[in-house]
Amino acid sequence: MNGYRCIAITLLFMLVLCSSGRNAKLPPTQNKIEADMRYLQPYSNPQLNSFQAVKLTAEGRLGKKISYSDGSVAGAARSLLLINDDNAVIDYGEAFYAVDIAQGKCLGYRAKTANSFVALGNGDKFYFSSSNQLVGATIKNFKNEELPDFFVPGLGQFSSMNNIRPQEEIFTAAIQNDGNPKYPEKTFIVFQKIYPTTNTNWILKLDGEAAPAPITVDGAVVVARDKKLTIIDNSGKLANEITSEFSPLSCSIGPDGQIYILSNTTRGSLLEAYDLSLNKKWEMIVDKHSLSQPPIVDAGPVIYLLGSGSVSAYRGERLIWETPIASDAAKATVSQNGQLVVTDGARIFCVDQSGMIKWTYQDSKGETFSTPPIFDSQGRVLAASDKSVIILE
Repeated sequence: MNGYRCIAITLLFMLVLCSSGRNAKLPPTQNKIEADMRYLQPYSNPQLNSFQAVKLTAEGRLGKKISYSDGSVAGAARSLLLINDDNAVIDYGEAFYAVDIAQGKCLGYRAKTANSFVALGNGDKFYFSSSNQLVGATIKNFKNEELPDFFVPGLGQFSSMNNIRPQEEIFTAAIQNDGNPKYPEKTFIVFQKIYPTTNTNWILKLDGEAAPAPITVDGAVVVARDKKLTIIDNSGKLANEITSEFSPLSCSIGPDGQIYILSNTTRGSLLEAYDLSLNKKWEMIVDKHSLSQPPIVDAGPVIYLLGSGSVSAYRGERLIWETPIASDAAKATVSQNGQLVVTDGARIFCVDQSGMIKWTYQDSKGETFSTPPIFDSQGRVLAASDKSVIILE
């Protein structure tokens, strides 16, 4: 196939996605596309804290391995979402896969827009984007040609979904607008709207670029931008704002309701804790120059940072343990009983509260697990590579 023909097919595919988007067939590819880290799936919840209120029982034994992709669809596994113990969805960039965990089989895939992610709704609902529409689906109906879809203000060719909190009748979302050749200025949009309407309940536009913005259980949005930390309440009002020296890298909201933010400063990398009134609780300089996900926070609270070659655990202003990781893209999730599970390339391991490695799983085929691990209600661990989903018991 010559170069002109490749370009023509690519352009045709993009047009199909933009116009119909929902059941578009995806072309085969010989080269894998790296997951784009700008489009970060919320980690376990819109608070981005990667905490699951589940007691972990897994001991690292492989219970099941389910093949879902033969490599014919362009993309890479970004996130694995558990609808229930029997069904899961894998965000693959320009598509998502549905997997029957109980039966051990793939149920198929469907096209989605790459500048957004799959998000869980109430019950068995989940949402994905097609162009500037949010589409609602379930495992039973995701292949249907006609599904309910809802306008997403600001989502388009030059923007990306930053975070979303779907509820029963409304959703709150944050959109990062990267500007375009005519209007290159970056803006950050936060809004709330009822699903079927085109109008918003409220919308607020801020200048610049923001880190992935955690959303509280009450619907307030925490926006960390260069030298500014802003709280937007659930009515769309700018509730609190402070200016500081930081250039934020990432932030999340812990189960304790506090904000944990890592930023670059003239003093080095700074980890800080704030309450939602933006009163600073503590701060400390840490040896982390980048993170592969927002700060992980358990019920302790213990704060875990992944990046710069290690996973480090902090309690307040004190480093309590540290263990090396091999992958720059390592991801982790923490359980209710304080067990941290890390996907680190072809290795998955569990660390207890003292920093001791309890167990390690090494994939026999060397598959790389790129999604944050998740726990089912039985305390088993699930993770996805670009080819398979595994269940560790």
